[in-house]
Amino acid sequence: MTWAELFRSVRRPLPLLVLLAACAGVFMVGGAMWTDRTPFGQTTAGWVQAVGSIAAILAAVWLQDRDRRLKERDARKAQIVALIAIAQRCVSTLTRLDRLAKNGGLTPDRVRRYSDELEADEAVISAIDLMSLADAAPITYLLVLRRNIRSARRRLRYWASLRSSRPIKPERFKLLVENADYALEELTKLQEPSHSPASSL
Repeated sequence: MTWAELFRSVRRPLPLLVLLAACAGVFMVGGAMWTDRTPFGQTTAGWVQAVGSIAAILAAVWLQDRDRRLKERDARKAQIVALIAIAQRCVSTLTRLDRLAKNGGLTPDRVRRYSDELEADEAVISAIDLMSLADAAPITYLLVLRRNIRSARRRLRYWASLRSSRPIKPERFKLLVENADYALEELTKLQEPSHSPASSL
């Protein structure tokens, strides 16, 4: 591990910089007094130059790492906002479907229309590259959404295959709505600062 990697691994590098500067000052004054018998000799000038160079390198590494963390945090926020929008659409589709099922309003035409909506929702979720997400936390909730969307599609296909005018039982969609609501709530919680990897900046 290089010094740069070691420095980047420190979560709060500012106190470390102060400590290193204090130690360098002690060694600088001690070395100058030992060789030149004065804290203002040629040895002091050499120590000041060396310490200044090291401090500049450490500061550059810290600033670069801070910028990287801020960019990662911003990218993560943008991803979470997009995922929440997708989850809200899925919840809305399932909620309307559940309401129609309760009221007996799922006609064959509406079944076909909602089947198309669910297919579109599932296509959007399936198109997300899970490996590109900033962290693994949203993956579980995306899988919950996709599983419930698929379940709703299967139930509509089954109902349509029966070619029956019987209404779909409301409880067949109630649990799917609850699961999707749970996924949406958990995704929304990921927006809170306590869940941010860069919250310590």
